[in-house]
Amino acid sequence: MSTVQRETVNVRRSESADAQGISSLICPATVAVFGQVDVMQLLEKANLAVTVVDHRDHILAHASFLDHPVGDVVDAADWESFLQERFRAESCTPLNTLFLHLFVTRSDFAAAGVREILRVVFNSVSELEHLLLISSHHGPLEPALTDTFQPLQPLSSDVQPQCLSFICDRQQHCPRLRLLQARMKDHDGVMSLFDQQRAVLSVSGEVASLTELMQNQDERNHTAVCQVDGVVVGLISATSDVDLKELCDNFELEEFNGLQKKTQATKNSEAAAEEEEEEEEEEGGRFSSQEETEEKPDVFWIKFLLLDSKYEMRSVDLLPYVFQLFPDLDFCVITAPTLSPDFSLLQSFFRARRRPDCSLLYQLYVFHRVGLRPVQVRAAVPEDRPAVCDLVQGQETSESLLQDLDAVFQNHGDLEGVQRQAFVAQVDSQLVGALILRDEENVEFVRAHYNIENFIYFSHHRPDEHAHLLHFTLRPLLQHRSRHLLKETLRLAKRSCLYHRLYQQGEQAPGCEAGLNSSVVKSSSSLELLLDRAVPVRPRRQIVYPLKELGINAPSTRITEEQVRHSEGGH
Repeated sequence: MSTVQRETVNVRRSESADAQGISSLICPATVAVFGQVDVMQLLEKANLAVTVVDHRDHILAHASFLDHPVGDVVDAADWESFLQERFRAESCTPLNTLFLHLFVTRSDFAAAGVREILRVVFNSVSELEHLLLISSHHGPLEPALTDTFQPLQPLSSDVQPQCLSFICDRQQHCPRLRLLQARMKDHDGVMSLFDQQRAVLSVSGEVASLTELMQNQDERNHTAVCQVDGVVVGLISATSDVDLKELCDNFELEEFNGLQKKTQATKNSEAAAEEEEEEEEEEGGRFSSQEETEEKPDVFWIKFLLLDSKYEMRSVDLLPYVFQLFPDLDFCVITAPTLSPDFSLLQSFFRARRRPDCSLLYQLYVFHRVGLRPVQVRAAVPEDRPAVCDLVQGQETSESLLQDLDAVFQNHGDLEGVQRQAFVAQVDSQLVGALILRDEENVEFVRAHYNIENFIYFSHHRPDEHAHLLHFTLRPLLQHRSRHLLKETLRLAKRSCLYHRLYQQGEQAPGCEAGLNSSVVKSSSSLELLLDRAVPVRPRRQIVYPLKELGINAPSTRITEEQVRHSEGGH
């Protein structure tokens, strides 16, 4: 084993300052696989870039991943159909797949570098199932990659792919956490974990006796342990015994139907039988049946969760298992103390709004079974209009959104001739989100008036890669998919920077139809969700130019003319 491999290493997100060190590790074999790489450009646009460093912060290895293949093998927006037509890659989707665009390493750290990078990448991106290496270049892979990536099998042995095509699956390197029903034999392992990880999360305050949780299990109460290589690394306890009245009295749950569902109840009705007595006389006078609708609880509660902090980022692995325990219930809730530390699992839940008179000392988080299903993002088509209309019904901006959507369908632009694009998100066949972009025509003004370059390098983004968000709406219970919706929109639209603008009352957005401010999202909750995915950009201090004195030497009017205010931006 080499000295480097025995040293303590750290895997972190790559920074622009790493570019020189990464470039120094590029060799002819790297170029033969990935082509000529502009490292700074790659770091600027990568969906995920990780760097392995030693204790002195010297770069040992690096990998960059994007949401499309390397080079010109296929258009970035069309790779999914490209794969399905040529390879046995049915399970690869934009939600669960990333593409390797660069891997470099010190020669004495190659195997360890790949291993560390895969561990961090699969642990950090919960949805990720596949890493692909699809490249128009044909060089031999680094031996460490050959041991990790397997050839992608073509659909037909008669047709050989004209590109490098390899795949690396999560299951082979970082399998999902394994859950089993808790037994008394797990008691000691759980207690040992509890002593080490006491501060991780207790979603119900004081935990009941561990023995009681394990022994008192039935169809309404379940407790499971989470194992890795036979070692207990977590415990989860859930129950369908939920105080719905308390939750509905203290939280706004109307949009979730009060965590209840309608069922058909069949009851015998003597009154109905008497009315139909003559008709039924020949059939023996039997009673008729009438169906009545009643509401029943549709929720279970995760009352306790304990997980080794090393596996906290993979806590979403627990959700499919607990939903299997309650096959007839659609909602899962967690109650967490108001001042409790953040826990990664809660990022997948929707935080219910508290009622004004709520005095409870905890927050309520809600997750719906539909959130386990994949979300597909695609360009909107005219046939989507009725579903979009239903999606935005009752929202303040519904009229403006539909008008802008019609403008996209009719001429792909607005009254000023600026291009727009519309996209929708759907789960199975149900439309759950919509988003409309407009090309950013005032990039010079944005750059001159806001500190955008604190976040992006303008020289690595073409003028036509900037767009701003006119509309964004997504069903609340799918908020954890909002990052995917925005990522896919940028890929399909072939844009790299997306801006969102906030306007003061009375201001009007550019390209707005019918005098309506179209640059607003559906509600305050959606606005909070959107801004959580962006970064706020501060305005620059401006020079007051003496335009008359400068004459032809004055700056461009694109910089000096007053534009609508930009309050938020992101990329």
